[in-house]
Amino acid sequence: MKKLMLSIVALWIIVLAVSCATKSANSQDDPLEPGSPEMSAALGEVYNDYDDLLNLTGAAKYTVVRGDDLSHIAAVQYGKDNAYFFPIIMLASKNTVIDPDLLEPGMELIIPDLNINLSDDKIKRGIKKFLNDIADVYSRKQDNWASVTEANLQALANNL
Repeated sequence: MKKLMLSIVALWIIVLAVSCATKSANSQDDPLEPGSPEMSAALGEVYNDYDDLLNLTGAAKYTVVRGDDLSHIAAVQYGKDNAYFFPIIMLASKNTVIDPDLLEPGMELIIPDLNINLSDDKIKRGIKKFLNDIADVYSRKQDNWASVTEANLQALANNL
């Protein structure tokens, strides 16, 4: 009887440990609220993976004004067909702001030279991976534009 009880307790502990590990692993699939600390953390993890990716030679600076959003800034800086390169600006500006939903007037962003970065094959390959990783974060974001942004980031990465 003691062996049976110990076996049941051991089995219960194993099941509990596996379910906790599964919940922890699946937390990366949990929905992310725009502007939340969890969203910033998810984006920050991706930025850390690509910390030294960009060549900042010729980078410009841009001060955020009221009404700005990152895709608009990218469209103005890189051309309207390149608005979805906004994560490149976020990566370069990660010490100022991590989440595009948290842009505030007065923040100074770094605008990397897109042509310099895309003309380097190693950086271009890194940007492709980076955009896909950012798209994965956007797949968990809970807002009306998240799926559109995710699809556009993936398409952009696939076309690099």
